[in-house]
Amino acid sequence: MRDDLAGELSPNAADTYRITLGDGIEHHTTGPRLSRALQEGGHQLVLIGPDVPLAEACQLAQRERMARPELGVILIRQRLEVSALSEALRSGMREVVQAGDHTALSEAIARSRTLSAHSGGTPESPRAMAE
Repeated sequence: MRDDLAGELSPNAADTYRITLGDGIEHHTTGPRLSRALQEGGHQLVLIGPDVPLAEACQLAQRERMARPELGVILIRQRLEVSALSEALRSGMREVVQAGDHTALSEAIARSRTLSAHSGGTPESPRAMAE
């Protein structure tokens, strides 16, 4: 099975998330590249980082979750705002966590992997991260 899949817009993001996700992260800098990688299959989780505009993140989440209902999408934001939370959840994201809160991110990942396993995915499946 493939290594973790990741996307990055800022140079230090992968190092920051590697603390929580571990090694083996691939980086994709655009939504279309991430979508192509997800089409190759086997990925159960996408993390969308704080540098991605909310509208773009929500479009990606909605598109990918419609195609793959078992796919978990978690949004990471610098600040948690009610309007962003509402928009993210309406688009199909499972959770929204604050950047830098590695405990919350780890817990969100665990919950998402459990849901994916119950939706036909496997808990050991690689993660995907878009930032």
